[in-house]
Amino acid sequence: HAGLAEGQRAPATVVAAVDFDCVNVAATELLRRQAADAVVPVFAIQMGPLQAAWRTLEKLADRTIALRRQTPAAPAGAATNAAAAKALAADLAVVADLLGLSADGEELAVLFPAGKEMDVLGALKDSLAGVWTNGILSELDRESGFQGLFNGPAIDLVPPGDAGERAARTVRLDELPSAIAALELYRTAALKRLKALDVDAPPAAVEALARSALRPNLDYDEPATQARRAAAQQGVAPVKMTVRAGTTLMEEGTTVLPQTVEMIDAYNRRMAQLESPRERRIQRTGDALLLLVALALCAGWLHGSLPGAYASPRRE
Repeated sequence: HAGLAEGQRAPATVVAAVDFDCVNVAATELLRRQAADAVVPVFAIQMGPLQAAWRTLEKLADRTIALRRQTPAAPAGAATNAAAAKALAADLAVVADLLGLSADGEELAVLFPAGKEMDVLGALKDSLAGVWTNGILSELDRESGFQGLFNGPAIDLVPPGDAGERAARTVRLDELPSAIAALELYRTAALKRLKALDVDAPPAAVEALARSALRPNLDYDEPATQARRAAAQQGVAPVKMTVRAGTTLMEEGTTVLPQTVEMIDAYNRRMAQLESPRERRIQRTGDALLLLVALALCAGWLHGSLPGAYASPRRE
């Protein structure tokens, strides 16, 4: 009964004449599903928002330098210096507003002291990148398992970088900061770097430059996750079982199941292994004789039904 297909009606009842081994389809599929479910989902970090935040900081630093250069030289004096500082603060407040930042102009002038603007810019960018590339998770996704995507406690996070294979790191969800916690981490890191530059930075200004940028930044990488699940399933070895002689492998008229196909195929292979070369020759000879008999009967039927079928055509 070779060539059985899943879903068809069984053409006959088959009972095993010998013991044989075959794959336990249900047990194998269960283990493969469990292996796929155990795969940690893969997430990637969005880099676009970070790069946009960097560009905003760069524009602010460049504009601060340009404003200071535009300020005409004036005689030294407390009143003159105060007026210049007030004008710079007013201009920086306008710049911040145009860049979408809620920052005080006077605090920005202190944050970017003359001659250290680019050093401060580097410290702010590094601090922002350090927090961003560790991943930021919303409380909604933390509590809902990314809105029902999975129920595990951890994910695999692919670090940002060039295209190609990159080693992912497994991160527990409770270790990923929220946007609020990320802002605090950024503020602490930035103030530490700025202190090393001898810059007495106002914490409010430091926070203002990153408050709108620091937000959840994880993207579900479905192709990578599915590829891992497929690999995990393929790595599961088939579960074997022994079918004893006398077991009904298939009952006539019943629906052929995947396990039925597997048992019949394995049974046929086992029976072929048990056949001796002499038995195979006898079987082939018998099959050939049956074919010849069938052909002879067909020829006889055709001759009786159409007497002129074998007559040579008459030539005129």
